[in-house]
Amino acid sequence: MDTPQINVREVPVTDADRKAMLHKHPIETPLVEVSRTHISPTMTLIAKRQMIEVYRHEIDGVVKIYNVRELKDLIGQNMIPVKALRLELNGPYVDHIFNYGGCEQAHIDRITQEDIKRPAIGLLYPDGVQIVDGSHRIVARWRRFGKKEARLLLVPGEIDDLFLFDPREQEK
Repeated sequence: MDTPQINVREVPVTDADRKAMLHKHPIETPLVEVSRTHISPTMTLIAKRQMIEVYRHEIDGVVKIYNVRELKDLIGQNMIPVKALRLELNGPYVDHIFNYGGCEQAHIDRITQEDIKRPAIGLLYPDGVQIVDGSHRIVARWRRFGKKEARLLLVPGEIDDLFLFDPREQEK
């Protein structure tokens, strides 16, 4: 599927961009209790699981699951290369993001003015850019708040092994 064309220009990565990566989604809590078993009057077994934000992408039969929280932390701590882009939005581009970017209208309806200040994150591969965080914010900027531009932090795809999700990590 061809992405509608937009004007893009590189801009400096700001301290505000990096600070925005420290924002935690409400579901990103350190540990969430998933079960509780009373063994005896004085002993209870509590199972907890850490909740993390991931993005699943499949293209040409290859599935990649990105640990978005890890990616945000690496950007926020200035540990990986990143460029900032200013996207000039238009209707066809925003419709494409909505239709192919995993967007749900209910999520877009909950986005606030504060939320849209955070840049989206994309990974640059030889065949194009994959937005892994912020699709909903881009759509909301245009459709709900009438904004004509959005920021995108762009990370080279060849370093994606630094933030790919490994389900075996959850088993430890």
